[in-house]
Amino acid sequence: MTTTIWREQTASGLLDAKYSKTNGQTGTDSTSSGYLDKDWVEDRTFTRIWIGETELQTSGLRRQESHATDQIAIQYADQIESRAQGYNVGDGKDLLQKLAVDYAMAWVDIAKMLGVSVPAIRKWRMNGGVNPENLAKLAHLCAFVDLLSEQGIRPASWLSTPMLVGYTAAPKHLYNESNTSTLLDLAKNGQSARDVLDTLVAGWQEKYDARGYEVARFDDGSYGIISKKE
Repeated sequence: MTTTIWREQTASGLLDAKYSKTNGQTGTDSTSSGYLDKDWVEDRTFTRIWIGETELQTSGLRRQESHATDQIAIQYADQIESRAQGYNVGDGKDLLQKLAVDYAMAWVDIAKMLGVSVPAIRKWRMNGGVNPENLAKLAHLCAFVDLLSEQGIRPASWLSTPMLVGYTAAPKHLYNESNTSTLLDLAKNGQSARDVLDTLVAGWQEKYDARGYEVARFDDGSYGIISKKE
């Protein structure tokens, strides 16, 4: 549909073309309410057709965006897996040291992101004895923070920084092995934090409401959430 055809179907075009006065005489077409009603019905029909075509185009773009996002996720997953395989043959104590010393990550954050207790982390640091399942988790986390760091991101600070104003949700709260590709996309490509939260956390608005809490900047330059009562 060309612009010209569209304009001819609008009320303005109708009045200009069909209801103008020439030499003081009324045009040949009737201006009855019935005729105008018919024209508005036709106009609405054309509008609906145009909207339908636009929605089809939008739907196609959304499918294209979804496909691109899936491909990015696959790429990131491959990068993490490849890096993690190299770490998975190492010693758990060395991996913990890397996270704490090289990347300044807090023990409590490491424990929460791995889904283990702080005493378990303390035991691994002192005595080793990390079982294969937990060693794989450590390797995956090390690979993840490596890729963050290679993008010029300070992992400890970024992981603890709230994603949206008014909410306590930080990337470390969303971390697990299934979500690392999405978090890398958030860090590297500026994916919408709100979209990420919508995708990963049902009811995140209520769960991470920041009322009663505030953001604090700690001595090491990182950020965190503390209660206003503290």
